[in-house]
Amino acid sequence: MKTRTKSNFYSKPFACAMAALLLAVITALTSCQNGAKPAANEMDPKKTEETATLLAGDVTGEISITCYDTSIYKPFLEEAIALFEAKYPGTKINIETFAPLPTITTMENEDGTTSEIMSSSNDDVPDYITRVTTDIMSGKGADIYAMDRLPYQKYAQSGSLEDMRYYMEADPEFDIANYRANIFEGVRFNGGQFMLPMDFHFSLMLFDREKAGEEAAAKLRSKNEFTYWEMTDIVKERFAADESGAKIMDILFMDDLTNIMIDDLFLLNSASYVNREDNTVNFTDGAFVDFLTKYKQQADNNYFKSKLTEGEGNNIAGYENPNNQIGYFFKSMLSYAIKDIFLDDAMTAIGKPGLYSYNVKPNDEKLGIMVNDKGQGGYEFYVGFAMNSNSVNKRLAWEFMKFMLGEEMQKSLNLLGIPVSKTAYEHYAKQFITESPNYVAGESVGEYTVDGTIVLDEDIEARQAALTQYKQYMEEIIPKLQFAIMRDNTITGMVRAETGAFLSGEKTAEEAAQELQNKVGMYLNE
Repeated sequence: MKTRTKSNFYSKPFACAMAALLLAVITALTSCQNGAKPAANEMDPKKTEETATLLAGDVTGEISITCYDTSIYKPFLEEAIALFEAKYPGTKINIETFAPLPTITTMENEDGTTSEIMSSSNDDVPDYITRVTTDIMSGKGADIYAMDRLPYQKYAQSGSLEDMRYYMEADPEFDIANYRANIFEGVRFNGGQFMLPMDFHFSLMLFDREKAGEEAAAKLRSKNEFTYWEMTDIVKERFAADESGAKIMDILFMDDLTNIMIDDLFLLNSASYVNREDNTVNFTDGAFVDFLTKYKQQADNNYFKSKLTEGEGNNIAGYENPNNQIGYFFKSMLSYAIKDIFLDDAMTAIGKPGLYSYNVKPNDEKLGIMVNDKGQGGYEFYVGFAMNSNSVNKRLAWEFMKFMLGEEMQKSLNLLGIPVSKTAYEHYAKQFITESPNYVAGESVGEYTVDGTIVLDEDIEARQAALTQYKQYMEEIIPKLQFAIMRDNTITGMVRAETGAFLSGEKTAEEAAQELQNKVGMYLNE
């Protein structure tokens, strides 16, 4: 068992400072060592030739993968390793983890049943970043890194990560046409492909047609992409006249929506304020002040819900009586549940409404995706990997990354998001619409029959129709996803703090913007 004690001197702020210092040093050292080199978006012919020679070698040896916390993707990794090592006897792939195991607390409910609550802490993330950065500076480190906690842009900028474009182009077995190219391009940095997402996910917006009213509903149906401000402007008059206590937005979190919306809207438009490629910030040209001003106007007009209070009921449809819930003009649905809309419509058409979704209410209608002020849609990924440029077995590292992008692993049930493989996506869509069991309302055990799930043959035509409509719709939406939302908790924490000071009246919008200009600028150049 690994144990660690901390003296009074070794604190979390000190760990953060050390991590930042190490990142600054590695960036400076790499720049000095490399000297002049082609722009990242220009491929080096010599590197192309070297990569082709490398890929002609045997797939053998041992590599390691370093992750902070594999709780989300550990089953996927373990499955991939077992299959890969069986395919290539003599190879060995090790997983190194850093985060402590989550804490599981058992609670006894009033009805005599028990519930388990799993919780984890990110307190060790600065320690993890420091360790990885130190390893890279020493010319060592793991061969592959999971990019769920590490400062991807800083590592890419320093030359610490391999540009995967060379491997993708040199390997005759890899064809970009088989993948969602926009999902790969959305994580490019300075033109280079320093990371490969294995999957992706995003949020679809819904609107309540009854609350919106016919005039607004017609405008909301006119396209399938809206900025936040476009959405809310369309219904603002109906919202102002609503006497039911409804709010403007529900994003399915039981928390203070004011803070959550600040995070989400900032992340959606963060490229307008923070340029990670040249480490510049732009909070003071008036755009951020305008954002804060408009947001405060909405907050003052009671657009957002506060934390749930006793008696409100759960805000996720299906777990509590929907009649006890707050009403919302808009809400978001995670991409894995989009199929529910199409299934619900199809089943309603054959007289079986409301049995196929916990998220969709009778008046809910799909809207589209929320885009940033430049009209670009964002997405996130559960699993994304980068190759250490110091790896001593790049041949094996690439082959394993390519294996995880192969059809077998892309079809795995352990891949939580939408697969980036187009072929695997076909399988993914069928799996959840035409090949999954139906949930049938029963009298004996709440929402289910005594026997649990039952497959009903008579609804297969409706399911097939839902599958066709779902796929057509997704092919309209997915190409609109043009950039990956890369979370930096330090920056979002600064934004939340300064925004809070503005909303509470402690600072003006201009003062908050100037403070962010100073703080974020200093952070990026540490």
